[in-house]
Amino acid sequence: MIETPSRRARRAVTLCVAAVVLLSAPAASADTLIQAQTVWRFDAASYTLAQGAKLTFENHDAASPGPHNVTSTQTGSDNKPLFQTPSIPNGGRAAAAGASQLKPGQYAFLCTVHPFMQATLVVNGSAPPPAGSAPTPPGSGPPPPGPSPASPPPARRTPTAPGPLVRVGLAGGSLRAKRLFAVIRSDRSVALVLSLTARARGLTTRIGTARARDARPGQSVRFAITLTVGGRHLLRGLRRAVVALTVRATDAAGRSRVVTSRALLRR
Repeated sequence: MIETPSRRARRAVTLCVAAVVLLSAPAASADTLIQAQTVWRFDAASYTLAQGAKLTFENHDAASPGPHNVTSTQTGSDNKPLFQTPSIPNGGRAAAAGASQLKPGQYAFLCTVHPFMQATLVVNGSAPPPAGSAPTPPGSGPPPPGPSPASPPPARRTPTAPGPLVRVGLAGGSLRAKRLFAVIRSDRSVALVLSLTARARGLTTRIGTARARDARPGQSVRFAITLTVGGRHLLRGLRRAVVALTVRATDAAGRSRVVTSRALLRR
């Protein structure tokens, strides 16, 4: 069919209108995705999340003997992590509850199944507008920023108090022991969650956990961690093994810090 000048003109107008519609469409707020990859690691050391956006976790680690999760090391007033996902197996996908309520700042997180898997979440920007909200008509928004003698001075932001300062280590021990001793020194009274993992035969396995409270700030205190039956069986079959001690210390204000120490055990 022969295209006349008038038909070409109508088609050009249609294409221009379509382009204007596409360019004027609001951009969707992108969610942030965290992945666990082979072997026992997150796919990045730091992630960025827009305030109010969703945080999703996927497990793509096919070699791990157990599931993975994403859990904030910082806790709220209820002493629960600020954001976390359930532990999911390879191929699983889960949303991080609480992530969309985070304020701008940096938040450390780890996998509680494998505490040496650690990374940082950076929340920035302001919260996106509610879905479906109408755009503000031109001229109806707030006046442009400018000096106003009646306006009060901006409030100063109070710096966030740091988490507890903690030093940890393992006090001796052997591959035939039924329990190992953690030596911990903190600058304040803290609640402790201790976890032991061992690296052997290409696998990392949790061999013991404990909960305790350090009520003697500034002093080195020993805490016993009883090994699991599977952990004792694993260590007794080895000539030597690297054991990692991971400690999460939380003070009375809910501020947390995670510290890891490693030691070589022999027969």
